[in-house]
Amino acid sequence: MLKKIVRTKERAGDSSSSSKGKGKQPEQQPKKRRYLDRDDDSESDEEEMVELDPTDKPKWEAGPLDNQTEEWQPTLFHDRMNRLKNKAVAFICKMEAREVEFGPFNVFAQFCALGWEAALSCYNKDNKNLFMDEIQEWMATLKCNKYDRPSQMKLTGEVNRIKVEMSFDPLRKLVKYDNLPARDYTIPSLDDLLIKPENHPRWNDMLAALFLSGTYSGTLYRRNLKIEAKLLLTICLLNVIPRRGDKQEVRYSEIPVIYSLLHGSPRFPIRYLIMNHLWICRNKVGRSIIPYCRIIWGC
Repeated sequence: MLKKIVRTKERAGDSSSSSKGKGKQPEQQPKKRRYLDRDDDSESDEEEMVELDPTDKPKWEAGPLDNQTEEWQPTLFHDRMNRLKNKAVAFICKMEAREVEFGPFNVFAQFCALGWEAALSCYNKDNKNLFMDEIQEWMATLKCNKYDRPSQMKLTGEVNRIKVEMSFDPLRKLVKYDNLPARDYTIPSLDDLLIKPENHPRWNDMLAALFLSGTYSGTLYRRNLKIEAKLLLTICLLNVIPRRGDKQEVRYSEIPVIYSLLHGSPRFPIRYLIMNHLWICRNKVGRSIIPYCRIIWGC
């Protein structure tokens, strides 16, 4: 079972165990089971749930998953993952980047300049057992709290009815991310970093810094990146902002990350990137991946 940063567990009936002798209690509703289209044959413990009729299952064809009816969100996520022919490749783990191999290319110095050197190591690499069903369940039940400051962001999912939380401070203790002083970091808007970076006022400057001259109009191709940027992208696609799909192209959301690594600024917390990238991967239709699996498992 996952180690927990935060554990809470509520059992059905616990709240009424001390109410005997205090008058007639409200009639308990019968326990029901949630409809989940899982690909395993395991029987879950009985729990009080809303009964779902499979014929009422909505179609998730557009928009974020958290816009769907809440009780159907886990099922829709499981459906998406279970349709994959090779589901194992969708569970992305970090790569160990050894300094002896990448040191001559200045990669370690670039990650250290942002306080991101922990992203070059593989967390919990000696533990070869990753329980994919539990990781998938956590993603399927994931919720993001409302927050005023990015450092207050929390991602909370369930594993075997136990709430498992990922948040800023415990994540730093777990993997030792962002080890520069807090004053050295600024928090970009999600639009500038992941959603619509092409609208950033310095977008063209970033492209010019990363790509060979005259090669960054229209579709952005990996082959047109400068050598240093191409190497950084290789590492980022596994350890920083993982994805699957066509890796011959460079996605817009990867540009600010590679630019920051190449130039040592702007500095922003990698935890902010990780948590928001996780949330986007969970919510975006067609995004059938679960990144940072070893970090999730460490939670």
